[in-house]
Amino acid sequence: MDELGVRALAQSVSRILAPGRTYRIPSYQRSYSWQERDAGALLQDLLDGCQRDREHFLGAIVTVEPDENGLMEVIDGQQRLTTLSLLIAILRDRAKNASRSDVLDGLLNDTNGQARLRLNHVDDRYFSLAVRRKYSTLSPDEIPIESDSHGLIRDNMIAMAEIVEAIGERRSKELETFLQSGCPIIHAEVNNRDMGYRVFQVL
Repeated sequence: MDELGVRALAQSVSRILAPGRTYRIPSYQRSYSWQERDAGALLQDLLDGCQRDREHFLGAIVTVEPDENGLMEVIDGQQRLTTLSLLIAILRDRAKNASRSDVLDGLLNDTNGQARLRLNHVDDRYFSLAVRRKYSTLSPDEIPIESDSHGLIRDNMIAMAEIVEAIGERRSKELETFLQSGCPIIHAEVNNRDMGYRVFQVL
């Protein structure tokens, strides 16, 4: 479909969030809206796939090709990317050794501290403090809530953290590995917003 201005490829989470990739949620998009049931269902699907040693397809994201600063605008996939980032931060903050924690942090932040995912103007500062910052998920109530979407991020983070703590260290390590390499996402990259909306409507 390259001649139509669409490039689609199945990629792992670690590839989607690889160094050199930065995603931005544009200001015209609604804020984070997933409820606890949505985040919980995603995590349970991952745990089931991990236990069965079977790849779990995480759906698709649609982005506009990078601008001059290397930013990819997210047309579709905000909720999934944000919730996956919450889970990555939870696993990072509970990892028992520094190397595991650093690998997971690398999916959220470049080595210079720049974000892999930037939310819209309502959510990004809260997301930076409550999720991207190391160990922030261990004390989620310390960050002030200033919008309904902030509350959803916090509540989903708390709910998923309780599940991660309940499954124990061994299964958490298995989940880390599975999340990074066993969960393909279709990344559709388009050359303009109009094509992005057309792809989004089809998906």
